[in-house]
Amino acid sequence: MNPELMTDKLQDILMKALSICKENSNPELSSEHMMAAFLNEADIVELLGSFKTDVNRLISVNDRYLEKLPKSDSVENPTVSRYLANAYNEALKNQSSAKTNIFQCSTCSSRHCSIPRQSAKNSENTADFPAMT
Repeated sequence: MNPELMTDKLQDILMKALSICKENSNPELSSEHMMAAFLNEADIVELLGSFKTDVNRLISVNDRYLEKLPKSDSVENPTVSRYLANAYNEALKNQSSAKTNIFQCSTCSSRHCSIPRQSAKNSENTADFPAMT
């Protein structure tokens, strides 16, 4: 995974997820760490709230899963879990077969908050992410 090819927002979330992973002494970066990092982002919480999502419950459930993850004394360089790697590779596969475009964050109108969305009108790919091995 090459963070330089990601949006600033996704890079920030990935770094927060790694930090959460290390703070919890987990040897693997998992989807639970990514979810915790996403749920620490005000604009994402606001978006979820607009869908009437009980964000506090989501955080609570995710925290319970985080507590159940294996612990290790040595977590300086956590590995990416197989499940997270598979999800990433599946997203790449879907991205390469989908036609996408980018719309800007309604809060700040900047590229760092860009989110891909499906579009039948635009065949331009928004980004190329390397395969995770």
